[in-house]
Amino acid sequence: MLGDRIEKFSGTGERTFKEFLDDYTNLIARFGIPYSVARTLLPLYLVGGAKLKYQTIANHDTLPWNELVPELAKKLKSEALLSNLRDELHNMTQGKDSVREFAKKVYNKTKVAFQGQGEGIVSRMATDFSSKDSTLRSGKQSEGFRIQISLT
Repeated sequence: MLGDRIEKFSGTGERTFKEFLDDYTNLIARFGIPYSVARTLLPLYLVGGAKLKYQTIANHDTLPWNELVPELAKKLKSEALLSNLRDELHNMTQGKDSVREFAKKVYNKTKVAFQGQGEGIVSRMATDFSSKDSTLRSGKQSEGFRIQISLT
């Protein structure tokens, strides 16, 4: 019924679980699908690590929606994963990317690494990580800030 109207969630891409969940709940609301059915369809839209984490939830196949979703969110927000992403952010360099491409990469990774902390914090952190690169420090910083504003 839902088919491929929604992108499957792996937990490792640029989309956060909150973004996936927003898309998923909007879709089930549009089709009038009750949460009891949405709960059984959810694993069909999880892949890779996200599906494995879903399967580690005790009684995942019988938990009501309002208990399953917060439990899955907790599992997906692994501190080790977030810590690794934050380390990657510290080590990112612009390389051959344009300022815009680099800023977008940094913003997307920051969005995942600092999920749940509010858009303002994510934007400020992305700006900080983007600005640390030498190309941005050497005169293109204002362009980086304009890009940061347009990404949010």
